[in-house]
Amino acid sequence: MKYLKITAILLVISTICFAADKNKHPAEFKIQITGGRDKILIICDRELVPIFGAVAETSAPKDSSLAYTVSTSLPKDWAEQLADGKIQVVCTAKPLTKKEKELVSGKKLAYLALAVVVAGTSPVKNLTARQVTGIFCGGINDWSLVSKLKGGIIPFKLPDNSPLTTILRKKFLKKHGFPRNMITFANSSEILLSVENNPRGIGYINLIDYIDNSTGHRNFRKIKIDGIEASAKNVRQGKYPYVRTYSIYTGKKNKKETTEFVKHLTGGSGKFRIQKYKLILPK
Repeated sequence: MKYLKITAILLVISTICFAADKNKHPAEFKIQITGGRDKILIICDRELVPIFGAVAETSAPKDSSLAYTVSTSLPKDWAEQLADGKIQVVCTAKPLTKKEKELVSGKKLAYLALAVVVAGTSPVKNLTARQVTGIFCGGINDWSLVSKLKGGIIPFKLPDNSPLTTILRKKFLKKHGFPRNMITFANSSEILLSVENNPRGIGYINLIDYIDNSTGHRNFRKIKIDGIEASAKNVRQGKYPYVRTYSIYTGKKNKKETTEFVKHLTGGSGKFRIQKYKLILPK
């Protein structure tokens, strides 16, 4: 079967996936690329679908008999299936058990890093992790409790299904929840604009949005947490822990096509797409 050029379709499907109800998380999402008999099954975390779909679409040769499938449904025994060749590639931020580590080969692919931001005029330059937890769970509601600034704290958050919100929950809130009346914005740009215009505001964004500063906003700054600066260097060195680390895994013995796909993903073209989706490369 001839290779199907489905770039446009891929983009449409990805858009539909991410434009879905923000309170719902589809159990499985698939993109089928070509209809060949030799199957390459790729499973990745939901937010990585556009990257993996695009790389699969461009890495298959035009006369390929391969059937690439990009899915978000990770079975419980994924490591065993990876070792047995039933699954070819897995990319996830999920921590591995000791048994899973013994069955697969893996390496870090990218990082998603969270940065806490305040207005540029704010005197707040550093907060402890406990203080950040208190602010976003509602336990600390006045700046005078943690700084020289006076007045009520106005925290801003991203949607519940944002990977950055997942980082905040796991690293800071843990068993705590957000207050019901907390203001929610759709993306980092909206949070930056709100923080910029409110000296009592505080929010969290993608670190890359701060580094690139492509939003046009200027009057804001990131704060240190426990004295550690949010920077790409500190993320790569493991000094800044408020990140989501994506690793790519394969079986110990792989098909040639699997090896080529991973090479394509971690090469120039794949790195370009990873950076395009605002992730930090390991190097």
